Amino acid sequence: MAATAPYLPRSATVIALEDSVVCKLSEPHLAKLGEQFPNIWRHLAQDLAQRLMQRNALVAATRTKTRVFVICSVEALEIARTIQSAFQHDPFIVVIWTDGVFRASQYAIESLERELDQSDFAIAVAQPDDRTESRGQSLLSPRDNVIFELGFFMGRLGRHRTLLVEPRGEMDGVKLPTDLSGFATVRYRHVDGGNLAASLGPACHEIRRIINEFGPNN
Repeated sequence: MAATAPYLPRSATVIALEDSVVCKLSEPHLAKLGEQFPNIWRHLAQDLAQRLMQRNALVAATRTKTRVFVICSVEALEIARTIQSAFQHDPFIVVIWTDGVFRASQYAIESLERELDQSDFAIAVAQPDDRTESRGQSLLSPRDNVIFELGFFMGRLGRHRTLLVEPRGEMDGVKLPTDLSGFATVRYRHVDGGNLAASLGPACHEIRRIINEFGPNN
């Protein structure tokens, strides 16, 4: 861009990884060559058009409503659906992986990539679904795919937009990867009577506060 519009700052640095023949030109010299060989501008325009297409592929469409994707195991679907119901009166679109996300004609990772492009936040529900032997201890742990998808969304959305919901109290001791040590999680406590909506109420209120604070990821 700076080669054709000298008032623009340089936007990139090119580093050669193999032996190359390089010609360094100032803007006046390039302009003079362009006058003698006009075809230069056509090649530059083609290269700029290709770069703009590559850049536009990374620009997500503007969304009017915040979209939240919920990650969980099959065993934790009741918790995910309770979280989804808690936001039915909020201006959020809450999607669980069972809501038509995975398509029969696609690999699971492709479906997740599509959902990632559309989501502003992700909520992962870490439930003690499995038992893991670690350094001589038997610990309860979430499903591997839940942890994988948590990291997958965190890599794109960032840790402030990727929330981990986990139980506390008598359910303490859920084993998480050491890289998540110190990671702020949203916790809930089971209440007497098995009222899951009441148990998750404070956690959902905290999630609501975070979503309102950061807003859409445009």
